Amino acid sequence: MSKLSLVRQAPIHLTVAVLFSLLIGAVAEAADTVRLLTARPGWQAGLAWDARDRGLWQKYNLDIQHTSLDTSAAAMEGFVSGRSDMAIVNVGVAVNAFFRGVPIAIIAGVPAADYPAFTMSPDIKELKDLKGKKIAVFSIPSDATIAIDFVLQKQGLLVNRDFTYVRAPAPNICETIKRGQADMGVVFEPHGSACILDGAKQVGGPGTVSFDPPRLIPSSVVVVNTKFLEQNRDVVVRFLKAAGEAVAWQGADKAGAVAQLAKYTGEPAAAISKSYDAVKFTLAVDLDFHKVMLERYLAVKLLPRAPTQADLDNLYKLDMVPR
Repeated sequence: MSKLSLVRQAPIHLTVAVLFSLLIGAVAEAADTVRLLTARPGWQAGLAWDARDRGLWQKYNLDIQHTSLDTSAAAMEGFVSGRSDMAIVNVGVAVNAFFRGVPIAIIAGVPAADYPAFTMSPDIKELKDLKGKKIAVFSIPSDATIAIDFVLQKQGLLVNRDFTYVRAPAPNICETIKRGQADMGVVFEPHGSACILDGAKQVGGPGTVSFDPPRLIPSSVVVVNTKFLEQNRDVVVRFLKAAGEAVAWQGADKAGAVAQLAKYTGEPAAAISKSYDAVKFTLAVDLDFHKVMLERYLAVKLLPRAPTQADLDNLYKLDMVPR
């Protein structure tokens, strides 16, 4: 018998009480709203789409109002302007915002993918072979550019003295090296894998372009407005539980995760499948690696000063990451 039928058949003196209990139940079941900003779908931000499609936001009683923007920088700008409560953004822009006084906390990581280095040249077998060469990189400054600078410095090679950059939109980097306009390319996935499947040769293995090779660069993190966190800690905990289940599913179901990302990116499933094999699927944050990253960000003046331990304690709130 439905709840409505019970109301119709109840004695008049019980009707008000029944209706009141139904109203209270409806209020109790109302989902908590979280405004989320991310960049376009990829391995880093894909959990937002996967959690929705797999019913995980609903499972944890969350109404996720998700907006996807073109870049991580755009998502960070929206977060700073108050357009969202949470976001998935690049580590560097998150820490920079913290130093600018934005009420922000890093509460989790997201899956880390490789930045493959690839070439069409038979003369380039290792990074040390790049002396006098041109490297095609993403037109917007990124961790990949900072990292390739770093690893080539260890080879005794300096930008503009020993090699130069050719900047291009990520989808065009493969064509740039195929046309001979650059000797090697470095780009985020799945564009790198797509080019390798199209005849390019990978230079080194996964993690070659990194702040600490061969470990992959954990470029992005989940951030939250600290005022929102103070007032809605339980909501944030439930968000991370749902995100954690989405990432666990990605790591356990290659075919499903590849199909899902291909659906939302429009990129070839074969390239996404190849890129999948190097992805580290976890929400955990490796603080030691992050400290290495922060040192590099400071070296390129992305940060105004070195973070103190007090800064790190205020910025990183990792006790809510699902174990």
